[in-house]
This record gives sequence, C-alpha cells and structure tokens, in this order.
Amino acid sequence: MKDFVRIADGFEGSCKDLIDVCKVDLGDYDISEFLRNLNSFLYAYTYLKYNSDLDFVFEDNNRKIAKNPSKDLIFPIAFSYKVRVCTACGDKKSDVIEKSLEIIGREDRISLEELAQRVHLSKNYLSFLFKKEVGLSFSKYQNAQRIRKARKMILDDYDLDQVAYACGFSSQAHFSSNFKKFTGFTPGDFRKRNSAIS
Repeated sequence: MKDFVRIADGFEGSCKDLIDVCKVDLGDYDISEFLRNLNSFLYAYTYLKYNSDLDFVFEDNNRKIAKNPSKDLIFPIAFSYKVRVCTACGDKKSDVIEKSLEIIGREDRISLEELAQRVHLSKNYLSFLFKKEVGLSFSKYQNAQRIRKARKMILDDYDLDQVAYACGFSSQAHFSSNFKKFTGFTPGDFRKRNSAIS
C-alpha cells in the first residue's frame, strides 16, 4: 500500500519523478495482482482527490494487464492517470466540449454527425476538438461510457439482452465483443466473477 501512495504522490512532480517512484521492488508479489490493485488504488485516488471519474482509463489499464502483465506496466498505468489529472486540473474544457459531454451522457445513441449539428460545428472540427480536449476519440469515449453503464446494469442484475439494447449496441454480439475489449471479460463472465465476489 505504501508503494501505491508513493506512486500517487508522484503525480505532483515531473515525469522523471514519477518514473523514479514507479521503480518498485515486488519481491515475490504476484505481478498481475499488484497491477490490478495499483490500477484500482489510482482510480479511487484520482476520483477522490481530483474529482475525476476515469472509468475509461481504469478499463483500458485492466485490458493491458489481462493481455500482458509485466512490471513494465507500472509506469504506463501511473502515467495514464497523471496525464488525465493534469489535463483535468490545468486545462478547462471549452464550452462546446462540455456541452458535448453532457449530451453524450444523456443520449448514448447519438452519432458524431448529430452531435456536431447540435453544437453547431462541422463533424471534422468537433472530432478534432474532442480528441484534443478529452484525450479520446468520440467513438472510444462513447464506447467507454456505454460499457460503464453496462457494467452497472449487469451488477444490478439486468438481463444481458436488455443491457445491450439499453446501452446502445446494435446486437448482443456487438455488445459482447465491445465489453470484452474494454474489461477483458465477456458480460456473462463479468457477472459470474462479480457474483462470486459479493
């Protein structure tokens, strides 16, 4: 735990400082477990300290951990939160992007074209601005939001077909492949795993 706190405190310093605090002696600690715990700790830390909800960063890191757990992931995981927190603290999003995020939050089926019309920008310029200010493309951000909603519905015990439809996926197969890409689990496996935990 003290290693996690040291890494989180490294957010305040330079990237070089963060690299230094990420040099952790794991001993016989299981690397996958360490990385999952670090990711969970940093997610909670950034949420509480900076009021930043970084579900998409958390999910992306979990995918990387599931794919190739390695000590080399410690710095990239920490940096993925640092860069979002620095952006959240230092750069206020433009009004048009704030409005776009509000609309996406309410309407998960909205297309980039429809959103561009609503905020009175060209599709290409909105796409450029979105990526620049949010750090993700429109489609990746929208998918991350849908998966976040899906995770909550699955934990609330909704039927998986209902979840797929409610979260704006065109089919159960489309939902399942996107869910696995973001979380490392199929929706059914995610439900079983979390049922076993609770």
